[in-house]
Amino acid sequence: MEQYMLAKHSFLSRRKGLIRYLPAMVLAKILRSFFYFYFRKKKIVLIGGHCGEKYADNAAALHQFLLKNGPSYTVYFGLNHRHDPIAETIGGPVFQLGTIWNYLLYDHAVACYYSHSLESDVAPEIDFTRLANPKLTKVYLGHGIDGLKRNLFIFDTRRSTFFICSSEREKQIKNKYWGIPEKKLMVTGMPRYDTLYLKRMHRPSRTILYMPTWREWLNADPSFFSSSFYQHVSGFLNSHELDTVLKRHGYQLNVMLHPFLHSVFSEFAGKNRSLSSITFCRPGQNIQELILASDMLITDYSSVSWDFYYLSKPVLFFQFDQTEYLEKRGAYLDFSKDLFGSVTFHEKETVKHLDQILSLKKPEDYYRHQVSQKDHFDFYDTDNCQRVIKYTLPRS
Repeated sequence: MEQYMLAKHSFLSRRKGLIRYLPAMVLAKILRSFFYFYFRKKKIVLIGGHCGEKYADNAAALHQFLLKNGPSYTVYFGLNHRHDPIAETIGGPVFQLGTIWNYLLYDHAVACYYSHSLESDVAPEIDFTRLANPKLTKVYLGHGIDGLKRNLFIFDTRRSTFFICSSEREKQIKNKYWGIPEKKLMVTGMPRYDTLYLKRMHRPSRTILYMPTWREWLNADPSFFSSSFYQHVSGFLNSHELDTVLKRHGYQLNVMLHPFLHSVFSEFAGKNRSLSSITFCRPGQNIQELILASDMLITDYSSVSWDFYYLSKPVLFFQFDQTEYLEKRGAYLDFSKDLFGSVTFHEKETVKHLDQILSLKKPEDYYRHQVSQKDHFDFYDTDNCQRVIKYTLPRS
């Protein structure tokens, strides 16, 4: 029922979106002939992510790679607003989603790459119409590695030409559970892992990152503060036992809330600042930088856990609602045997395990008896972006 309602919402949203963007699509088609000489010798590549609101993760990593290593291509990045301050940091041309110029670029592009879907990141709604570009190579990058949560929006990506996978195991997941043909699944590694590998050696910062993930059945409004989710997270963040452990080991806990909670961020942070050893990360802070700077992660089901695992940094899974989560969202891994870190269900139990982890002489010893990293990562190098381009970007 949960997945049905989400699919219905996606369909209704698409109908509204089509009405909104159709005039720009049609005008772009009418104006196409006037731009013939402008586009004739250009090889256009469009990249986008996070619905045009951020310049981050796989989309940003691949964009930077192409700007430096793809001189024969004109590479654009999609944003909600062309004059967004983010545009000044990108270093290449940008376009505004849903504009006539957006659809002109789309109509002449040879390939596009996106972390969520073509409709949300590159060219709103057009791929589901007769105005779609039939020659366009469409590549789904994703945000991270799939395994800890089922994808509820597979429908939005099914028209993709290729799907990027981090390993043969993830390829099997997308083939078996998503129904994607093997010929569309490219095992290349995650583009943003190039930077992770390059900067994997760091001095201990004595900081821990806590990232609880979002639940689709929650609402980011005043009712959120009476939810079981909030009660568990707040109970953990206000635990004097936690404060004692952090201070004894000389650590700081940085809390990063999910973007969907930014509307209640101020109230959330204000109610949970009783411990001096806890700091709330500001909304929009660079996740990649936090991953590289932190010594370990506490989460429930966030895909960021894969990044810490890749870097051999300890991950502690605090899954206080595991039964409910598996019933409502589901996962591709068997949590009873496939998780690569300790699992806890209560606040005190979590603090106890945290104390044990911080007592290790070598953090990498944490994974000595855990699931093998080779099961989830086929590559440990800085060639992920290069492989993505090699297997997906048209040469002619």
